[in-house]
Amino acid sequence: MNVAGIVLAGGQSSRYGQPKMFEYHHGLPFYEHSTNALHASGIDSVYIITNASLASQFNPNDAPLLIEKKPHHGPLFALTFAMQTIQDVDWYVVLAADIPFISSNIINSLLIEAMDSSYDAIVPVTGEKEQPLVAMYHRRCLPLAEELVENNRRSMRPLLQKAQVNYLHYPSNQREFTNINYESEWNNETTKESENMSEFSHWNEKGRPKMVDISQKDQTKRTAVAQSTIVLKKELYDAIQNAQIKKGDPLQVAQIAGIMAAKKTPDLIPMCHPIQITGVDFHFEYKEASDGYELIMQAEVSCKGNTGVEMEALTAVSAAALTFYDMCKAVDKSMIIKDTFLLSKTGGKNGDYTSGR
Repeated sequence: MNVAGIVLAGGQSSRYGQPKMFEYHHGLPFYEHSTNALHASGIDSVYIITNASLASQFNPNDAPLLIEKKPHHGPLFALTFAMQTIQDVDWYVVLAADIPFISSNIINSLLIEAMDSSYDAIVPVTGEKEQPLVAMYHRRCLPLAEELVENNRRSMRPLLQKAQVNYLHYPSNQREFTNINYESEWNNETTKESENMSEFSHWNEKGRPKMVDISQKDQTKRTAVAQSTIVLKKELYDAIQNAQIKKGDPLQVAQIAGIMAAKKTPDLIPMCHPIQITGVDFHFEYKEASDGYELIMQAEVSCKGNTGVEMEALTAVSAAALTFYDMCKAVDKSMIIKDTFLLSKTGGKNGDYTSGR
């Protein structure tokens, strides 16, 4: 099944007051959310249909531009133009350029329906509203589309009335289908998103990631203990006890790796603050299990600072477990690393915590 992605980005945006496809959401213009969703669905051939007056404002790296000869003639004209221009394709996934919440999940559901389908079009319906600008159209629609365009029909509705259409039903409030027609609508959407994001301290008022300012927090002694478990065969346990691991003592190397990882946590976890760790220690314990042994690893990290060391402890024990696997994989590749979690923490304004596990 040959598929091309088409982003319709040549509208006048008369109700919005300016070309809305260049409005920004999460650092990207609206139209890029459509091209990105198409690429994320595995569609390699993605095109932007626009007009000469807007062409210079698009990023040439996003997708090739197809310039309409007659601008502002509506979506049916744009689809017809795309089908006439891109000929070696069975299906065309059409997306509007003003749907900033679109996701690849919606497109994937359309692609699944199109496989071995005898329909001419696959069109979502949200509640009772058809969504012809988040839909798929087969190339066999072209003669009918050309006939309608010749009769000066501009919307998709006449095409859907005459084609064989498979309608996919979604809830009326499915956010991916939200299209922005007025600037006031977008202001309302960004306001709602900012209110939702305000619950998460690592997002700013524009919904973009930030590092939290911890300068006002009290410096207190803080500790955290994280645990991870490795399931291993008896043959590996015996080899370790008899010092037969060629790379050396796996627990010693794992402990060193864990200590190094704790100190490198801010380099691995984007929103972690660089903090002055005052101590890192490990505890290891083997326990017999039904299919061999389980190695219980615990990493304890401490500091005196403005923020906790939970992530440092989790990073330390994770690195230690991975290093143990690397040291021993020549003997037992079936090892399982499981149940990595925060066992306990102390200090900070939220008080102490102990896992119930």
